[in-house]
Amino acid sequence: MFGDESWVPTRTAQQQANPREWAREIERPVVIEIGAGQAVPSIRLFAETFGAPLIRINLEDERVTRQEDVGIRGGALDVLHQIDAALASDARLIEATR
Repeated sequence: MFGDESWVPTRTAQQQANPREWAREIERPVVIEIGAGQAVPSIRLFAETFGAPLIRINLEDERVTRQEDVGIRGGALDVLHQIDAALASDARLIEATR
């Protein structure tokens, strides 16, 4: 938009290839969106592009539209601590059944 004379097409091509390369290495990606909500669609679109479920954490607008997505109303740090605790609890249950 500004300073287009310094645009380097090879750099842009590499930046576009990076997420595709990353996605090939990930078995079950999940995208966590913190605070963006409906107003900023770029994270949601990233999740949709790679077929990844989206976890939307937002104080005011946690709505999601796809069935595989999860919306959680709350503050980011508190919700992330709750997710961490739930994952740790699940890991303990799995270990206990082995």
